[in-house]
Amino acid sequence: MIIKEEIIACEARLLQAMKDSDVNILDQLIHEDLLFNGPTVEPVTKEIDLSAYRSGNMVIEKNTISNQLITIFDDTAVVTVAVDIEGSFMKQPIKGAFRYVRVWKKINNNIQLIGGGCTPIM
Repeated sequence: MIIKEEIIACEARLLQAMKDSDVNILDQLIHEDLLFNGPTVEPVTKEIDLSAYRSGNMVIEKNTISNQLITIFDDTAVVTVAVDIEGSFMKQPIKGAFRYVRVWKKINNNIQLIGGGCTPIM
């Protein structure tokens, strides 16, 4: 069973690891079989995500959250959150608000991100 405080902590660790480009923490938090739809609806796997941070192609300078909602289903949690992001991807600026949906699951006593997606907030 997952409790809300665990998911809040996982979300905070994820956002900080993204900002720090900490591939080791991201590797721990993201499940091997992650499926995620990026803002342009392209599918993103764990390896694609980690490679972007490892290579320096993804740089997050700011990621401020608001309107976080969490629903728990036994060993699985669904999070929806608005994130104000500034940074760059492939040296192209990123700036805007995005709505993320993330699915977390407790697997072998570890909580990992297994799926989700994000869309720009207009």
